[in-house]
Order: sequence, then structure tokens, then C-alpha cells
Amino acid sequence: MNYFASITDFFKPQKWGMNMFLGGVCILIPMIGPIIVSGWAITQLWGRGDEKNPSEYPPFDFQYFTKYLMRGMWSFLAQMVGGLIMMPVFLVLFFVFMMVAVPITENNDVIGALVMMIGFFVYLIIVLAMNFIIAPISIAATIAQDFVPAFNIRFLRNFLTLVWRELLISTLFFFAMSIVMMILGVCTCYIGFFAGFPVITFTWQHLLKQLYLLHLSRGGIILTRSPKLSDLPPSLPQALT
Repeated sequence: MNYFASITDFFKPQKWGMNMFLGGVCILIPMIGPIIVSGWAITQLWGRGDEKNPSEYPPFDFQYFTKYLMRGMWSFLAQMVGGLIMMPVFLVLFFVFMMVAVPITENNDVIGALVMMIGFFVYLIIVLAMNFIIAPISIAATIAQDFVPAFNIRFLRNFLTLVWRELLISTLFFFAMSIVMMILGVCTCYIGFFAGFPVITFTWQHLLKQLYLLHLSRGGIILTRSPKLSDLPPSLPQALT
């Protein structure tokens, strides 16, 4: 796993600044903006062979607006359903924690602060646990470009068995990066958020692809690749010739 390459590869294409700008503009589109940016990152990372140099990735192009939207849609839907399935568990744990925490923190600021810290770590554990389910679901939906194949229990078990450690580190790395981006966004009156969102989206897709390839190298299940991922814009050198 190359965690820092998941960030630096974004800046290797010649038009990375335009990618950042157009990706940030897409965030202003209600509902579908983040899906479009996700579809663009999927096109960059999943649509091309592993031999491609990141500097040759094609720039963001609004003429492929519909393709970006459709490529990102399946992963979005699968993650949403996966999150809804996990949500009752999250709500029950949160309710139990509040029932225990409120009585013991009443009129005691020190214990209250301690409970808040414990609550944060409990929240982090829950988020990590949810991502252990959502990440392989997202990978399967992206590769299949479909909804039903995303919920392949056999693949999910196989994937987590082979790369659970790397998935944990990737999730923590991405979580830390997201916090940094949020701080930069607030410090720049939220302008940094629009600039950083395409980078964050690219980084997560980059990490997911690395995890999938690592899982394959360890004898993991090969998912059937959708031909829809093969209909791609030309790479940058071809576009310039």
C-alpha cells in the first residue's frame, strides 16, 4: 500500500488545477454533485489499466458528465443501502451510551469530559466498523457497475479476511486527511472545502483500488469487470496529438 501516492497522484496530470476547479464546481450541483466527482475519480482509477502513468490521466471534461454520473451512481446507491442496513445498530449503540452517560455526568464536569472522550472513541470505532462493510460493497458496485453484485457476501468475507489490516490503516489515514481538509476549509472560509473535495474523493478511490489489487495478489476473488468501465475518454497524450 502506498498511502501518500493516493494524494500525490492527483497532482501528477498536467491539468490537475482544472480538475480541482471543475470538481469543486460540481459540488455546487444539488444532490448529484459529489456523485459526479466520484464518477470522475472512478473513470481515472478503475477505468484504465494499472500500467497507466497517473500523469496521463485525462482531465475532467463536462462532455462526459452523464458517464461520470452513471459510474458514480452505483457505488453511491450501494453505500447508501449498506449504511441504512448498519444504521439501526449505530442508533441502538448511541441510545445505550446516552442512557448510561447522562446520569453519571450530571453535575460533574470532569466525568463529563471523560465520557465525551470515551464517546468520541466509541463513535470512531462504529465508523470504522461501518466502513469495513461499506468499502468492499463500494468496490464491488464500482467494478460491476451494478447494484445487486455489490452485496456479494462471499467477496466481502474474502476481502476482509485478506486485507482487513490495510483497510483499517487506510480508513484511519483517510479520516485524518479529511479532518485536515475540514480545518483548511474553515480557515479559508470554506473555499478550501470545494478545492479539497475532489482530492479527498480521488484519494479514497485510489486507496480502494490499491486494497482490491492487494487482495487479488493474496489470492482473493476476482470480480467480473463491467464493459461500461471500458468506454473512456482518451488519455492526455492522445488528446494533445
